[in-house]
Amino acid sequence: MSEKQQTRIFESRNFGSVATASRAFGDSLSRRLWLLRGEALSAEARRRTGLEGFGDPPPEPALSVLVNSLAREADLHPLGRFLMRVHLLDLLETRLRLGQAWRKQLEVPEASVIQGPIYYRNATKRFHFSA
Repeated sequence: MSEKQQTRIFESRNFGSVATASRAFGDSLSRRLWLLRGEALSAEARRRTGLEGFGDPPPEPALSVLVNSLAREADLHPLGRFLMRVHLLDLLETRLRLGQAWRKQLEVPEASVIQGPIYYRNATKRFHFSA
């Protein structure tokens, strides 16, 4: 083997170790910056919206399973970890806002009472009201 070939092999091995070290550093940094923990995500969503109740059923048991699976099995790239965290926060914030909207809707008194369903008969083009 020529000296030139040996140099190329040595350089490619060093580049591989640098790339591996860089990947490992990026992974450890992203794990510290963008935590994927269910309770931390829920707390962050509550803080950002100023709302407390998620409603029934609570998202926590399923969220913990999902987050643990992402952390252990998904092998997320740092960008993927960041995007997943943003997506989960968005879902939790939406759930909080929907819970508040549903509670407000239940508190509104009934303005009008529906007495029965309305049917439309296509053949005669007449409305029928049933009581």
